[in-house]
Amino acid sequence: PGTVAIAVHAGHVEHVYMNGVSQLSTEHFPGLTNQVGKMFSGNTPFSLDFYYINATAQHQFRYGSANPITLDTGFKEDHNKSFRLHYRGEYFLRVKHYQFFYQWILGSLMGGEFVYWDSIASRIETTINEKVKTFIKEYYIENHLDMNSVEGAGEACSENVMSKLKPLCEEQFGLELQNFNTILVVNPEDREAHNKERDEAQKMELRGSVSQAGFERSLALEQMDVMKEAAKNPGAVGQGMGIGMGFGLGGAIFNASKQMGQQTMQQPQQPQS
Repeated sequence: PGTVAIAVHAGHVEHVYMNGVSQLSTEHFPGLTNQVGKMFSGNTPFSLDFYYINATAQHQFRYGSANPITLDTGFKEDHNKSFRLHYRGEYFLRVKHYQFFYQWILGSLMGGEFVYWDSIASRIETTINEKVKTFIKEYYIENHLDMNSVEGAGEACSENVMSKLKPLCEEQFGLELQNFNTILVVNPEDREAHNKERDEAQKMELRGSVSQAGFERSLALEQMDVMKEAAKNPGAVGQGMGIGMGFGLGGAIFNASKQMGQQTMQQPQQPQS
């Protein structure tokens, strides 16, 4: 149960036998009967190769990121700053297109040989890992993610990657991708460095705000002290205001006198009689 037998003649899959008992006869192969029968006086001696494939079992494959993805942090205040994103997960495959699968891997087998999933994995894992890396990077950019939100997008990212990876597996390997999941992890060193820089920037900004606020408070206190002293001596307030006004008026009179003097000096002197 769960196994199919594919009958191959001259490199072509002639028939696929499912579960159950089948009686082989030339009726299954009308094309071969006509061609070969002419050569053997109506008899049809021909050979068939049978390959048995487990068609229902899924095989689990794991993948990981030996080389992480380098991405922009996604924060407006960060200019040309990047971080490393690690990814890992698993996916399941099963054989779907028998003709393609035969041409891709079974055609090179000798009689009695077996093909194990491990040998298939060695042929596809490099391609799968590279494609997954590309698709994750595209998802990050297209959805405007940032360093803080990317780890929480693993499920949605998995669905997106699977939709792109599924047709690729069928077209290139004849295999059906039945499940795919990924875990995204920001490099701890990059996260720590970014948080440290952000904390320092916030501290500098806070120091600037505190310094400005302290200066304004100090100035306000000085003004209040002056007002308190003035309130203790009402006469001083009048004198102070008078002095201020006197200085102002004195300056104006001085300037006016100066101008008049200059004008007098510029006038021609009248001859004395």
